[in-house]
Amino acid sequence: MQPSVLLVEDDRDTLELTSELLTLSGFRIAQATSIPQACEQLGRDAFDIVITDFLVESTEPDVAWNGIDELVRAARPTPIGIVTGMRIDQGAVASHRVAFALHKPVSRADLLEAVSRWAPAEALPAEATETMRRYFSFIERGEWEQLGSVCTTNVRYHLPGNDPMYSRLVEGLDEFRRFAAETFAQFPEPRFALTSVRALPAGAIVRYQGSWVDASGKRLGTDGAIFVRFEGALIAELGVRLDLELLRRLSS
Repeated sequence: MQPSVLLVEDDRDTLELTSELLTLSGFRIAQATSIPQACEQLGRDAFDIVITDFLVESTEPDVAWNGIDELVRAARPTPIGIVTGMRIDQGAVASHRVAFALHKPVSRADLLEAVSRWAPAEALPAEATETMRRYFSFIERGEWEQLGSVCTTNVRYHLPGNDPMYSRLVEGLDEFRRFAAETFAQFPEPRFALTSVRALPAGAIVRYQGSWVDASGKRLGTDGAIFVRFEGALIAELGVRLDLELLRRLSS
């Protein structure tokens, strides 16, 4: 699958021109015209990289940085790149956990170099691929104790959003086992069909079609994605991205 880019820009002409440039260069593009809209998209889909205009929310630098900080939190672990007409020093870039800042006017070559550097097309190592295969197999079979063979003891799971039923932060292997058992008691007979796996510098983006059997015996399904961070061949972090509104409708 093509590397995916979320573009955040409130100027429609600039948004369309940048989208066209990256699409023609082989990237899959999603668009947002505000920070809240971008954060909503980041809660239900996974992207290789986010590129945002610095002043998309405000022309006041302090307010603009607040918006960038919000975007960084929502995107984690996706790298954030800034395009700006203001001079931003590297200290500010580092302190706000931004991957890079490009200063306008940005050339096509500079934009493509930055995006390609932070969203490299690399193969997932065989050990990590096998870890993911076993992880989904254990979930499907309800073998919660076996999760310890593919996850670190301090594994971290997070599903962002404002939904009190599904949004969650879980830390530690024992808590994750309990959480998985409770979750899939609500979604019995889970099945996962992987649709793509893209390597990241410290992990992968795994896209899948997930399904379960409802109370009437009908199999329901939805698409999802997981950011996976590895420590060696073990899973250290799982960042799930789902359309929670769709999931709630399907499971109600």
